[in-house]
Parts: sequence; C-alpha cells; structure tokens
Amino acid sequence: MHIGINTLPLDPHPFPHHAHRYLARVLACIRKEKQAIQFSCLHEEGRAPGLPELPAIPLECKPGGLWRRGGANLDAAIAEHKIDLLLSAIQTPYTGQAVPQVLLALDLFPWDRNPAAPGIKTIKKACAQARHIIAPSEHVRRRCLEVFEASMEKIVVATPGVSTALSEPATPFVEKPYIVFLYDPLTAPLLDKIRAALDARIKEFPQTHVVVGPALPEEPAQWGPRVVRIEQCPDNHLGGLYREADFVLYAGPDDGSGLRVLEGLAAGAPVLAAGSRGVMENAGDAPIYFNGESLDAYFQSMKRILAEGGHARNKRIHTGQQIAARFRWDKTMWKVLSTFKAG
Repeated sequence: MHIGINTLPLDPHPFPHHAHRYLARVLACIRKEKQAIQFSCLHEEGRAPGLPELPAIPLECKPGGLWRRGGANLDAAIAEHKIDLLLSAIQTPYTGQAVPQVLLALDLFPWDRNPAAPGIKTIKKACAQARHIIAPSEHVRRRCLEVFEASMEKIVVATPGVSTALSEPATPFVEKPYIVFLYDPLTAPLLDKIRAALDARIKEFPQTHVVVGPALPEEPAQWGPRVVRIEQCPDNHLGGLYREADFVLYAGPDDGSGLRVLEGLAAGAPVLAAGSRGVMENAGDAPIYFNGESLDAYFQSMKRILAEGGHARNKRIHTGQQIAARFRWDKTMWKVLSTFKAG
C-alpha cells in the first residue's frame, strides 16, 4: 500500500504545523510496525518537505491553483507514483477522484468559528467523499458533524500521544527565570499581543521569554531583547526546558487536540492554556485555563499560576503527568491505521 501525505498548501490556509508534528510521530510508529506500507510526501516545489524523513514528490503550483509536477496534474502524479490513498489536512483537501482520501482534522479553524468562511463548500464536499476523517477529540468529532455535515460513521477519534522522552532527565539550557511560549499558527496572533503587554509590565513580569515552535512566514525578523527563539530541539531537551520554566503557555483558542499542552504536562511543567474545548477534553483540569482572547484574563491566570507554590504546584504537576501518561502514540497509530485499511 502506498500512501501519499498531502502537505500542499491551499492559499490562504497552509498545511498546519501541528499537523506535521502529529503526523511525524504517528507515521514513525506505523513505519516501524508495518514496514510494507510505503509513504511519500507531496509538497510544494521550492519548499522543504514538511516530513523530510519521507520520500518527496514536489509539485509546482501554476496560476489558477492547479498543482502540477513536470507538466502533469496532481491526478497524473498520483498515477505515476502508484499512490493508493491520500492523507490530507481537512483545511487542504484533495478534491479529485483518482484515489480515496482520509482527512486529518486536528482543528477546524477558521470554520469552527465561522461556518460561512470561504471554502466551506469545498470542505463539505471533501468530507462527503472522504473514506474517513481523523479527529483528535470528541469535541472535534462533534463539530465535524455540525459544521461540515460529515457522516458519523466516517469519523475516527485518534487522540494524540506524548513522547516518553519529554519526561527524561535533562539540564535546561536557558537561564532561569523564564516563561515558555508555544508558537504555531494557532497561537501566533494572541502571542504577539501577550508579549507586547508583558513588555509594558516588565517590572512585574521580568522573566525571559522562550518562544518554541516552527518558523512562520509572518513572525518578526527580530524578536527583541529578553527573547530566546527555539525552532526545534530533541524531545528530552525540550522536556527539560519545559520542566524548569515558571510555566508553559499555549495560547491557541482554536486548538482541537491539546497535543502541545499534553507535552508540557508530560514534562512536569505548570501549563497555562487557552480554554478550547478540545484541549480541556484531553488535558482535563491539570492546566490553568484562560479566555483565549482576553489579555485581562491571561494576566489574572498568569498571576495565579506564579503564586501557586509548594503542595498546590506539585499536585498540579503530578496530576498533569498522570493525565499525559494516558496518551500514547502506539494507541494513536492503531486508530490511524484502521482508517487506511477500511474500505
């Protein structure tokens, strides 16, 4: 079986970075367990593949949005490489008929907030045609039913896993005190506002800002003073960084999986998170939540988590580690595999 991972962007919604993170870990498990399954990464020519460990199939985008490779359209490329199935983020679906498709819905942004957002007809059509839809939480499953009118029997809930390396001993490489800001397309808009507000209150909140996440096209060329920018590092070092932070912040109000929140919990860090239903469903009451778009709510929650000490802080950290331990990538793998094999 040859599965193509469709990471082609569909302007203005690029393939989500947190989908890369989820897929990289799931596919690593599948490739170890089921070596007969072949994977390839379809990506935009001229850009680095989002999944560099996979064989790459670069495609050029011609005017009008038609994906081409060597003059042949996407269907021809699928035929050329004998791809049996495509796996696409729900924001960037394949709408052809050459092969079956499985959709990955880690979040439903922007349609969860605004069902009338551009592209809704395309997403509904893709959901109707898809073999299966992978959701990371019951909340996202329900919203797929409501927003995209997807069939219930098509939706498989495959919650994210957590790397055990995050809980391994590691020496932090940033001088304390510091706050870790988890950075991705879902957190970037609010994170800019939060950091600007913190800079105006530097005497009250003097911590270094450690911004962790993939490079984004719209991020600042210069982050300014007291900022450490980390695009990637091994999970054990990442876990050490999280663990020694005053707290880890995930300001993604539209996140449906809680993947990065669970990683912070697994490392043994206090986590402050935007209260999206998907995150709350998977991470439970271990994080401190705040209204995802309210700076006032954020600062109140920040003061609360910094004031929490001793037994209360240790209890919160222990609860978070227990919750995160329930989420394993091997469980996720078997759920995802079922969507590939079912007819």
